[in-house]
Amino acid sequence: MEMMLFASAQRQIQKAIEHIGIKPASSNLAVVIVGCDFQHITTQLVALSELFSSSSDESVLEITPAKQQKIRSTFQIGDEEIILLKEPPQQSIVALVIERMALLSTQV
Repeated sequence: MEMMLFASAQRQIQKAIEHIGIKPASSNLAVVIVGCDFQHITTQLVALSELFSSSSDESVLEITPAKQQKIRSTFQIGDEEIILLKEPPQQSIVALVIERMALLSTQV
């Protein structure tokens, strides 16, 4: 849950689920495995892949134009912010999302 809160830049679980939770129309799933032992992490990834009858596909992490629009809407990223960073739009969006995630812990 904690990762979902940070990934969505939300403080409330319900809002985090609304923003980035699994929905009936979801067809892709991102899994985060945290650990210190690479072998253990790999074992867990294989087990999850078998459970979901799937294989690891990093292409779901690519930021397509459609995803850019959804991310900008979800994180309320305006054109002005992207222009101010003077980076390609995709890099700017990633940087702004990371910033919003980092700022979450400073909000009271």
